[in-house]
Amino acid sequence: SAGAEKSLALLEPRMGLAVVARRELSDFPYSLAAVGSVAVAGCGDGAVHVIELPSARRLYSLRTGGAAVRAMHADPNRLVCACDDGGVRAYTFGAAERRGDVEPPLGVAPAARAPTEAAP
Repeated sequence: SAGAEKSLALLEPRMGLAVVARRELSDFPYSLAAVGSVAVAGCGDGAVHVIELPSARRLYSLRTGGAAVRAMHADPNRLVCACDDGGVRAYTFGAAERRGDVEPPLGVAPAARAPTEAAP
């Protein structure tokens, strides 16, 4: 769950929806998606935060250009963000690793690795 207090909360339904982890965000979250073992939060300041589940550890953050991220779609290969400036930003998870540009982080699943912006 995410809300106006600028944070993402991980709720456990087997404990009556108790908050079991919380992560502060850079601004109000406008969009939230989950893929694999990560949650992706799009914020009002244009930041997109990738949060590991269930620890709520921030893996990395992206900047989409400063406009609020109103809608997102995430799957194991892609992240697409629709922003208030009318733009759509598309990223591909793991593209840099497949090209050999960077080494994958140890212990991080491929869907949780930093995406690279897709070519227009």
